[in-house]
Amino acid sequence: MANFALMFAVALAVGALVYFQVQKASARADAADPELSSQRYMKFCDILEDKLRDLKRLELHDESARESYLGELEALSKELVYIKTMHQSNLNPAVWEGKLFEFL
Repeated sequence: MANFALMFAVALAVGALVYFQVQKASARADAADPELSSQRYMKFCDILEDKLRDLKRLELHDESARESYLGELEALSKELVYIKTMHQSNLNPAVWEGKLFEFL
């Protein structure tokens, strides 16, 4: 039992070490070229918009469900365009991630 607890503690420590190293590397990469970071989020928004357009093309047999479905998709599309427009010049990845996480 003691061996299991020791192995668990070591695995937990190694996991925490790897997690913090990845966080540091990611922060350095974002700080190196913040413009690429902003472009990455814009491209992600473009991909989401394409997926929303694809969903709008789906055919539903129930007309009342279709109207509700299209209304919800339109609201999501408008919210995504708002996020892109308002944060287009923002280079802070934390703001982008927060807004996109909220959206998703």
